[in-house]
Amino acid sequence: RGEWQKLTIEREGGEGSIVEGDEIFLKGWTGKYIDVNGPFPAGGIQARWSDQGSWQGLTIEHASATGVEPSAEQSTEPPAVLPGPPSEPSDEVQQREKDARFLIQATFGPTRSSLKELEGQPYSAWIWDQLRRPVESHRQYYRERVNPRSSIDPVLEAEVGNARTRCGYGSRWLGFALSLADLDKRISIRDNEILVEGVLRTQIDPAYVGNGILAPRNCTDVPPPWWERRGVTCRSKLSAMRWLCADTYYVERGLCQQSCFDAGYRYSSGDDCSSGWPSLSFEGYICRVEEAIGGWVQLSADSGCKSSFLAMVNPAIWLPDAGLSTTGVQLHPLRPGVLVLTQTTGSCSLGDFMRSDTEAPGRFYQFDSRLKLVQNSLEDPASSTGGSCPTVPKTFLNEEHCQILPSCAPLSIESDALVHLNLSTLELFHTVAGRYVYAITGLRTTSSPCGLLSRWRRLDCTAEACAETSLGGGQADAIALGLQDEEEAGWLRDIDVECQDVPANAVVKVGAEFFQHVHLQEHNVYDFTDWVDSHPGGKTHIRKWAQRGFQLEFPELHEMSRWESGLAAEVLRAAFIGKLEASVEFQSLPQGLQSQPLAEALGAAKPAGHLFQTCGSPNEVANDPELGHQLHFHSVFLRSPRHVHIDPHQEAPYDITRDSPTLSSEHVVWVMKALYAKDQLRQRMAWALSQIFVAAQPGYGNGAFSEMWLNFYDIFVRNAFGNFRDVLREVTYSPVMGDYLSFKGNRAYDSGNHYPDENYAREIMQLFTIGLWKLNSDGSRVVDESGGWVPTYTNEHIMNFARVFTGLDEQPTRTNIEKLPGSRN
Repeated sequence: RGEWQKLTIEREGGEGSIVEGDEIFLKGWTGKYIDVNGPFPAGGIQARWSDQGSWQGLTIEHASATGVEPSAEQSTEPPAVLPGPPSEPSDEVQQREKDARFLIQATFGPTRSSLKELEGQPYSAWIWDQLRRPVESHRQYYRERVNPRSSIDPVLEAEVGNARTRCGYGSRWLGFALSLADLDKRISIRDNEILVEGVLRTQIDPAYVGNGILAPRNCTDVPPPWWERRGVTCRSKLSAMRWLCADTYYVERGLCQQSCFDAGYRYSSGDDCSSGWPSLSFEGYICRVEEAIGGWVQLSADSGCKSSFLAMVNPAIWLPDAGLSTTGVQLHPLRPGVLVLTQTTGSCSLGDFMRSDTEAPGRFYQFDSRLKLVQNSLEDPASSTGGSCPTVPKTFLNEEHCQILPSCAPLSIESDALVHLNLSTLELFHTVAGRYVYAITGLRTTSSPCGLLSRWRRLDCTAEACAETSLGGGQADAIALGLQDEEEAGWLRDIDVECQDVPANAVVKVGAEFFQHVHLQEHNVYDFTDWVDSHPGGKTHIRKWAQRGFQLEFPELHEMSRWESGLAAEVLRAAFIGKLEASVEFQSLPQGLQSQPLAEALGAAKPAGHLFQTCGSPNEVANDPELGHQLHFHSVFLRSPRHVHIDPHQEAPYDITRDSPTLSSEHVVWVMKALYAKDQLRQRMAWALSQIFVAAQPGYGNGAFSEMWLNFYDIFVRNAFGNFRDVLREVTYSPVMGDYLSFKGNRAYDSGNHYPDENYAREIMQLFTIGLWKLNSDGSRVVDESGGWVPTYTNEHIMNFARVFTGLDEQPTRTNIEKLPGSRN
């Protein structure tokens, strides 16, 4: 900050001063080259006028009031350099830097607007303002911005919600002829008409006016020169078109233009290399659709869309002979070719097609059925929705907000209703609810029945050999006595008897009957529905037992470890129902079997009244059709080999990777909240809590779904400034955590003959609360008399906690939320 001083370095040998164009080399005494504008090294500076010249020591004195001039002299010793004190930045700059550091800690980073907002106020005032700001829920942000298609199957549609009506607020109307809802449908083109599944979709204007598209161009299909020299054609390289058609070299030279169009990677959205719709005659199926007027469409004569392709462009709907007049309803353009109804005027009688001047005079539009998610929040629980039932069971989360309203009935059953687990009941589970509930047979055991719980099966001596095993020392009598004590259990009895040297599979006689020792889970009944999707050998090997008497026979070729440990044990442990021919309470059935239709079929339902205690769910808001369909939402799993109803084409105001339709939307929501949420301190605190109470997709799955993860993350958003115990309780009762740390469906040993899963019991201490080692008040670890660290808990604590975390299962399946496979909630 001193005055600029002139520095003269003479050429070595007195040959004159440095002139323009000469190079100057500077270095510190340590030998490291330095920047001319960089900080001076502590020892001083050396300089030379050329790369080969001698290094000269420089002494530059600081400017002073006496006007001392700088000097330059040749020296072999480091000169004394008197560095001046660095000048302090202005108070304004210092405060701005301090504010930025504060916002780095309290938010996801400073912005110009947040720095401006913080300017001039104490940090305590900013914090108190943040504490008072409304909670910005991730789940709410997500639900407002999803508007997926509804299913044409009313049964499947009812699994999630109802469709918006044509005249209802938010109904959607499309100006292009073909949509993603038409995939796999049959298409017929003849006499300048396009029919989908035999129903007229649009007429074709031979003059290329009414359909909003231009006449096709003559596209070449010239390969690059190096392909031609090798005899390679564009058509033989279709698999590489995705990358080549985006290459500037190909586009500028018009190389492989026709093949690029046919493969769906045309040079620009205006390219039409098709044969044109007029006079086209074609019968086939719709394989791919770009939802826009002029968008790319792929048809095929093959119902599996594997060959015989025809590439076209999506025409606008044109129905001059339909007699449609311009509608009087108010419509809002969501994007080109897509309208949303915002308000009706007078009576509304819209059909499948309508005419509107919203985008251009006299344009035609078709109705696009979309799913309606209703408001069902804590403060505003849903009343009757006319079909779908979003009613949430009463829990500690919503009990303070429940209201008495006319609503759909929640699951209504007799409290003491029993279900007899015979083969007829297992068949009923399948026919009414589509569940695969089987009794397991063929399990093998090599363990002695002595000293632990063992299972004994009564033999049918008319169909199998009954030969008593020779046992000495009163062993047979002891076992027989134990079996007699369990006489009420019938043909399948579990006993715990003291004995010695009794082999596995022994047979004992009890009165006139014979009982054989079997595997402890033999003839148990399980809900195998989730195992259908998880079975490594494919679904067919599990589904087939529904046609074979609902008794699944464990294959003899399989090692028993495949049943007793690993994935099968993990999936089926929570799906245990009871023993075959036993009676269990309806309320003890796995969640997937506790449905109203099954309750009625099994005689467990009780009459319901007209008013119910209706409860909502945190931040379960209605979707806003005027915001479009921005994020992924699974509504219906279609009975189609190629498609899941996820509707990956969104109208988002930001880019979404369309090549990854399974990308979870929670990542998008998190970024938007990190960038734009007004309650930044809460969002940063929620993120910190989520790093402690971790539940993640790796090792768990369900990465394609969104609402379940956003609902879990909202636990930390809601409770960011609350009580740690509340966080711990909500995390414990979350099905996401129950799945991730495998304690969902945990049962006591007496119930399922398995020790309860200890995963969560361990992690709630080790990761979520007290950690591994006891600590002193200064954070150092407590040591015992021998100098060892003192643990906070023992394995006994883990076993006791595991007994506590039993009996937790999902709530019954309901509507108005993103659907997971099967009947999970």
